[in-house]
Amino acid sequence: MCFLLEHKTDLGSEYVLFDCGSRKDFWNGSPQTNKMIASNLVGMQVDHGVDEILASSGFDLASLKSIVWSHWHWDHIGDGSKFPPSIDIVVGPGFTAEFAPGWPEKPDSPVLASDLRGHRIHEPEFDTSVAGFTAHDYFGDGSFYLLDVPGHALGHICGLARTTPDTFIFMGADACHFAGAFRPTPYLPLPATHHPVVRTSSEEDSDASRTSPFYKVSRVPGTVYIHGDAAQASIDKLRILDAHPGVFICLAHDAVLFETLPVYNNDPNQDINDWKTAGYKENTRRGDNVIVWDDGKGFVDVE
Repeated sequence: MCFLLEHKTDLGSEYVLFDCGSRKDFWNGSPQTNKMIASNLVGMQVDHGVDEILASSGFDLASLKSIVWSHWHWDHIGDGSKFPPSIDIVVGPGFTAEFAPGWPEKPDSPVLASDLRGHRIHEPEFDTSVAGFTAHDYFGDGSFYLLDVPGHALGHICGLARTTPDTFIFMGADACHFAGAFRPTPYLPLPATHHPVVRTSSEEDSDASRTSPFYKVSRVPGTVYIHGDAAQASIDKLRILDAHPGVFICLAHDAVLFETLPVYNNDPNQDINDWKTAGYKENTRRGDNVIVWDDGKGFVDVE
């Protein structure tokens, strides 16, 4: 999932695209990217690039101030060559030294030189702190923060966008891939009695299983996290954020988001700034058609 952010000022609007999905012609990626895809996927079809989705709605790509790559994986960087060179590419700590100027100039880079060519690569200073993460105040007014969230990949960053004076969207990228990595918690426990088909965590104690996340980060070689301990520490911080009524965590690969939220692909005029009043967080937390125990009244379907 990608996000188009509009930052309104007295001089007009500025736009930022957070993550870019996969390029449509993914087979034309770098050798390292092609190897990653071949070793993890049986098949894939990408009908439209994010650049095409935006342009087809009438959005002028040249109006973007920047695109933010949460990290360097192929399903987040799109095709940088499709965006005008006036647009900055914002990256996380260590990206430039490790991957620029891109393949083939840098033979082991997963990023193509054509993705970077002509763009200013902006690797900001993370000189403040937000929610336990080192952070960068992108616009300087507290409306959008980039957070250094290590563990999954080198330079992995997340976004925190203010949607109303007291609500935020946390763009979680690949901090984890399942919300069960930070739910349930003592702040948001499972009901004391739950439907027998609802799987609890791996904790043996029933009380602990109601307040312990379903998943923990694997340290097995080849896992999706390059630094397991750092990833788990990052995810642990999400537990507190998730419990805050003014924060809505959106993970890039959380399928229920696509089923619940209004998406740009279907209606470019809708947004999710009203996520709290619309109940999106609660709806996505439970999912559609989830059977729960309703305070001792019996099992009910949550639509």
